[in-house]
Amino acid sequence: RREKKAEAAADVNYHRGVEMLVKGDTQGARAVIEKALAAKPGDAGMVISLSETYMRENRPADALKVLENGYVNNSTSIGILVAIAKAAAESGNGDRAARAYEEVVKLDAKNAFALKKLRDYRMKTSAWDAAATLQKKVIDCEHDSDAKEKGAKLLEGIIYEAAAARFAENRLEDAVTKVKEVLRNNEDFLPAHILHGDILYSQGNTAGALKVWEKAL
Repeated sequence: RREKKAEAAADVNYHRGVEMLVKGDTQGARAVIEKALAAKPGDAGMVISLSETYMRENRPADALKVLENGYVNNSTSIGILVAIAKAAAESGNGDRAARAYEEVVKLDAKNAFALKKLRDYRMKTSAWDAAATLQKKVIDCEHDSDAKEKGAKLLEGIIYEAAAARFAENRLEDAVTKVKEVLRNNEDFLPAHILHGDILYSQGNTAGALKVWEKAL
């Protein structure tokens, strides 16, 4: 009975804290929510709300500490993981943000939000193959035909970048494979034709390169 009373009091404090947070009283909200969380340390909603008191004060590193502590008791909470990713990103810790989104995708393979965020991070770090794999999954999650079409165009660009990266590393055969994949999906992709010609030229196939460039231009 005493435990139930403590939990009921924690819920009251939590709701008071959320109201205070909405009104902009972050310090007051934090004090009340901390008290609530002490009684219910496994409550994911309280963890996220407590972290939000720091985020509202532009203190993402402090928010991240709260979330990491809360994650210990809530390793399957997608809400906490997304909040970790946001706080980590705003703290300048992109690697931690990416790991959080990876955990989300492990828990929910069709979580389009996490897939897109993780894809963007892979693109930012020039991990083009990983970005392409993620973008294919994003397209599979889309139900709207326009969104699928836009997604396919982005995928072409990602695969083109993968081809260009291989060319820069002198991995010419791999580069050809990738650039042909782009052209199979969109033969009007002019940069891919030019890159194909550049690769052929580097392989010593000048006639083939000229033929490709002439066709493209």
